[in-house]
Amino acid sequence: MSSVFCDTVLPEHLCHKTGSEAQHITIWSHVRPDEENKKLSVRGVTIALWYFISRGHQAQALMPFCFKTYPNKSDNWNELMALFRLNLIEFTPGQHTF
Repeated sequence: MSSVFCDTVLPEHLCHKTGSEAQHITIWSHVRPDEENKKLSVRGVTIALWYFISRGHQAQALMPFCFKTYPNKSDNWNELMALFRLNLIEFTPGQHTF
């Protein structure tokens, strides 16, 4: 669900809210032979969010709740929580356990 919609009918080209599933954006930054050590690239999420924000869009990433409760699931939990405090990340009930 990562989309940007711009209304080109209006002269201002108003841009609408953008949402994305953060773990699909980063596609697990480091590929390792053992899948247990895969971690979410928080820097990748940050870069993706600021890409849209710097272009005038409202952006928010959706992430499974496990990334909030298990710091070892991401490579930078403090940065992840900073994004959460800025309301740039919404944690949702996940379908899968990682």
